[in-house]
Order: sequence, then C-alpha cells, then structure tokens
Amino acid sequence: MAAPELARARSFDLAAWLEAQHASADRAGLLLCGDVGAALQVLLREDASGPPPKLETTEALVQAARRRRDLAEVLAFVLSDDHFKLRGRLRLTVG
Repeated sequence: MAAPELARARSFDLAAWLEAQHASADRAGLLLCGDVGAALQVLLREDASGPPPKLETTEALVQAARRRRDLAEVLAFVLSDDHFKLRGRLRLTVG
C-alpha cells in the first residue's frame, strides 16, 4: 500500500508525482483510444501557446515531439512492447 509508505516518507515531491499522474493518464487514454493520430492531436490542443500544429508529415511529428516532452513520451509508449502487450491483455488488438 502506498499510504503507509507515504506517511513514513521524510519528503514528498508533489510536482514529480503530478507529472507521473499526467503521464499515466496520457498512456491510459492512448491505450483505450485506439487512434494514435487523434490522441496526439488532443495532446497538442492542451498547449495554450497557439494553434496546435497539424501532424500531417513525419517531420511535423518530430518537431512537435522535440518541443513537448509529454508528446515524445507518448510516442515512445505507442512504439513499446508494453503498449502492444497491454492492448492484447485488454483485448483491444486489431484482427
């Protein structure tokens, strides 16, 4: 259980914990979404610095991933064995 360990901890990094929770939420959403392109567009819309770029080319995707660590991490997850294994365990595989 996490609660007893947390109670014994001398310090707690809330920012790191929140970042981990956001990453987990992104991975879970992507896992269930099944449409990688749509999921990436949703992530890009979260950035309020301007209109989201269209990911119509590989270069556009690479540029977006260079600017956004969360996007790069989601792309790494999509290409990982963990992603495919989880989709299989949830019976979300194609064909």
